[in-house]
Amino acid sequence: MTLAEPIPELSVVRVFGQQGTIIHVQRNGEAYDVEFSNPPRVDTVLAREIQAVVRVPPGS
Repeated sequence: MTLAEPIPELSVVRVFGQQGTIIHVQRNGEAYDVEFSNPPRVDTVLAREIQAVVRVPPGS
């Protein structure tokens, strides 16, 4: 995935078929720390691993 700008924090994304929330942007959007709820965990994922952006917080 190539983006003009990083996906903002608190955006909901789909990664590996699961939805999670971006809690930290790394290396200007090359990687993201994503929090998942089932099972509870935080994974670092590369931008190319994000399958979809489900929701972006208002004002972003």
